Amino acid sequence: MKKIYCIGIGGIGVSALARYYLSRGYEVFGSDKNDSALIETLKNEGMDIIIGQDEARIDRSFEKVIYSEAVPAHQEELQKAQKLGIPSLKYNLALSEVANPHKLIAISGTHGKSTTTSLVSLILKNSGESFYSVI
Repeated sequence: MKKIYCIGIGGIGVSALARYYLSRGYEVFGSDKNDSALIETLKNEGMDIIIGQDEARIDRSFEKVIYSEAVPAHQEELQKAQKLGIPSLKYNLALSEVANPHKLIAISGTHGKSTTTSLVSLILKNSGESFYSVI
């Protein structure tokens, strides 16, 4: 089975990628500095997550390591992955790997995101086309 490791898995971006890979049949492992309700939810979904760091968890069986922008370069697990030659991607690059092969609709801004998302969802739902959603 394919395996990935997510450092900073408690963040909303990295956790979303972890869920994406889990839905694609990967075993997902990860770590974060702090425990949270989100991490408990991810554990309940089947992810193997620790609080803190443990470089012994990193071995060549991982296909890739995804890490948050907040993770410092000296973080033990990240350094071990790089030493072993495991592809290690910051969140934004890992997200682009997932998104680039597809057409993507992204909604951002200061005001009106929820309204715009609702309107776009209704348009797509009533279009008769088939779409994949990662939310």
